[in-house]
Amino acid sequence: MAESYPWFKSYDAGVPHSLEPYPAVTFLDVVEDAANKRPDHRFLIFKGSTISYSELVRLYSVFAAALKANGVKKGDRIAILLPNCPQGFISSFAAWKAGAIPVPLNPMYTEHELQHSLKG
Repeated sequence: MAESYPWFKSYDAGVPHSLEPYPAVTFLDVVEDAANKRPDHRFLIFKGSTISYSELVRLYSVFAAALKANGVKKGDRIAILLPNCPQGFISSFAAWKAGAIPVPLNPMYTEHELQHSLKG
C-alpha cells in the first residue's frame, strides 16, 4: 500500500517511509510535558519580556476555552491576523487545543486580500 507511493523512489537509501517509531503525541503534548517538568523555563523572549512554559499553557488554555465557549468546533478554521508576536503563538496553540485549524493571515493584507482569503 504505502510502498507504492511514487515519491518513495526518490528517497535516499535508508530513509524510512513512515514516522514510526515516533510516539503518538501532539506538539501540545510536548509543550505541556515541558511545562510540567520545567514550569518556569522560558518558552519565548520578546522585546525583553519572557513567557514561561507554564504561563504559555495557562494563556492558550484560557483562550481555547473561550473559543469553545463561542462555538468553535473540531475542524473549524480560525483566522489569525497578527504580526509575529507572542499573541500569534498563543492563538495558534489555543486553536489547536480547541481542535481547530489556525490560519495565519498577513496583517498587511488589504481589505480586498482579506476578503479573498476569508471567503475561500
